[in-house]
Parts: sequence; C-alpha cells; structure tokens
Amino acid sequence: MFNYLHEWNGSTYTSLNYPNDRSEGVVEDSQGRLWSLGEYYNLKYYSNNMWTPVPFTGWGYSICKDPTRPGTIWASSGNQVLRTDGNYNFTRYNTSFSELNPQSDILTTVVAAPDGIAWLGSNQGLFRLNANNGSYQFYSPSNSQIPGDNISPLIVTPDGRLWFSNFWSTTTSTYGLCWFDGINFGIIPQTQTGGLPHAQIYDIEMNNIDEGYELWISCASRGIAVLTIITDPVDIEVVAETMPVFYLDNYPNPFHENTSISFQLPEESKVRIDIYDMNGRIVKNITEKFFSAGASTVVWNGKDNQSNRVKPGTYVCRMVTGSFSGAIGIIVY
Repeated sequence: MFNYLHEWNGSTYTSLNYPNDRSEGVVEDSQGRLWSLGEYYNLKYYSNNMWTPVPFTGWGYSICKDPTRPGTIWASSGNQVLRTDGNYNFTRYNTSFSELNPQSDILTTVVAAPDGIAWLGSNQGLFRLNANNGSYQFYSPSNSQIPGDNISPLIVTPDGRLWFSNFWSTTTSTYGLCWFDGINFGIIPQTQTGGLPHAQIYDIEMNNIDEGYELWISCASRGIAVLTIITDPVDIEVVAETMPVFYLDNYPNPFHENTSISFQLPEESKVRIDIYDMNGRIVKNITEKFFSAGASTVVWNGKDNQSNRVKPGTYVCRMVTGSFSGAIGIIVY
C-alpha cells in the first residue's frame, strides 16, 4: 500500500523507516534480512535498522527467496532478473535473450528452484535459468506444448512442478493455472462455477498436508481458490481436486440499466445482499433468502428501495451468509 513499510508484533505497528512509500513485494532471506522490491529502479534489504540499496533496473515485478544459497534472493522486472545476496550477483536482462526483442518484449515474474535454478517468464515464453553456468532453456508455443506465450511463473512445489499463469497470452483461447513437470505441460482452466474463479493470478502460497500439498491461489477480483494435490505414495499419479470457494462478482461494471450480481456457495445458505452508498447507507436490499449450493445470480436495476433511479456514482455491494461476507464496488453511470 502507499504507506511505507511497518512491522506488526501482534498488538502494534512499528515503522521500518522504509524510504519509499510503496513496495511491490517483500521477502525474508535465510539470514533473517528483509528485502523489499520497490516500484522503479529500487531493491533494498533491511539489516541493523538500515536499508541498503542494491542496483536494479526497471519496474519491480516479483521477489522470492533462494532455497539453496544462504542470504540470497531473486528479483525480476520487465528489464532484468537478478540473483543476489547484496554482494554476489547473477543477472540477465531482456537484451540477454535472443528470443526476445528488447524494443517490445519484457520479462515477467521469477520463482526460484533449488541448486541455482530459476524459472523466468516473459511475454514470449518461459525461461529455465541456471545461475551456476549461465545457461538457459526456452519454452514457447513454437517449440513446445506450453499453453500460451505470456507466462508468469508463480511457485515451484516439492514434486518439482512449476506452476504458472498464461493470462494475456495471444496464442491460446484457454486461460487458467498451468503446470510443467519437466516433460509435460498441463492447464487447469478458469471455471467460475466450482473451480478456479479467475485466470489472472496474483500469488500462490503452498501449505503442506499429509497427503501432498495445497495451493492457495489469489485470483483477481473473485477471491481465493484452494487446489489440493494428492501425491500417490508410489509417485505414479497426481490427482488434483478443487475445494468449493465463495465468490462475488457483477457484470457489467460500470453499468447504466441493469447489472447481474453472481455469487457461489459451497453449501446451502441464507444470503443477504445489500447495496450501500459511499456514506455507508443502505440504498437497496437485493435479496434475503436461502440459496442452494453452487452458482446463483440476482439482478440490480439501478434503483433504490423506493424504485427511484440512483444517482451516478460508486456503490458497494455487500453479501453476507452464515459463514462468509464479501463486498465489491459497482459504478453506476
């Protein structure tokens, strides 16, 4: 957020005296140092109450901890990918790859694998970098079955799989959560009714479970999805299932005449949906009744409880059930 960086100890916030108002991402290295990737030409680490800058080029996209090398992180921008501990540096630029046109092509996100390997995305495909010898492999729709050209790596899991998104790709009509196991590519398509709620994915965090692991997926505008990967004990097969998720959305937005408010429930629940103005006053109660599990839709015609047209502006749509509450902004023009 545009409010510098603070530390939370469970009861109070303490300023870390971060010199920039916004961070694009933070990560702690294996030596306990906090790294922050800034918006533009900005990479710093925090140690002994001081921020130390590390040279970096471009608008910050992603930052992650190196799982093998002590005190080391990876960071990426549209122009550069960097592996560093503050002194040691392995770096490549978009001009370093013959597969990219530096006048128009950019790098995206980077995720680190063990032993100096990292996966780097671009708007032309996927790179597997080896920081030990500087070599790389490139995967694109022209030389592999990768489902897309605009690739954003998100996480490497203990089974060796790379998980990535292909949103904004021009070479495919199917978007979703993609994977690569070193041999085969696959995709779990966006499915708003009971599956992946949005193909634009901001982040993935992993949670180990006895049977395998869970991927907690932050999706644009429609909530969080959880993908459970059950790994067979003899490592022959991987079975994926998605947990039911809540979501709340509307279309069109902005709207003038009518907008459809869609939502999903993992089980039958009583649902109340209200429209509020920016002063927190209820403008319209859309519904208050029981809905079955699954996807449902209600319509707001842009009128208040007295059937008058509301004024153009921004409103808040809030949904409350027995175990969930959520809100979205709706613009009326």
